[in-house]
Amino acid sequence: MDTIFTDAGKGEKASSSKLESVFGTDDPREVAVQIFEKGTFLLTASQRKEMLEQKRRQIVNLISRTYVDPSTKLPHPPLRVENAMEEVNVAIDPFRSADQQ
Repeated sequence: MDTIFTDAGKGEKASSSKLESVFGTDDPREVAVQIFEKGTFLLTASQRKEMLEQKRRQIVNLISRTYVDPSTKLPHPPLRVENAMEEVNVAIDPFRSADQQ
């Protein structure tokens, strides 16, 4: 059974007229496709924390691979990059690529 909820936590189902006015159709499958393509999803705290940690590791690895210490001509060690990022309180966006940050 295909059902679209206005509030899944409370079990409130969306009416056909509401679906039609918002999505232009009352077909639950078409509405679901639109939600997946254009919607946003709520993440649990653990999911968000894991995404942030993964993105932080990507950024540290990118910096460590790409940039060198001018005094030694060697790549910056990942631990040094991590410590510097913590020291300056770098804000990481889990939805932007490591290159953009």
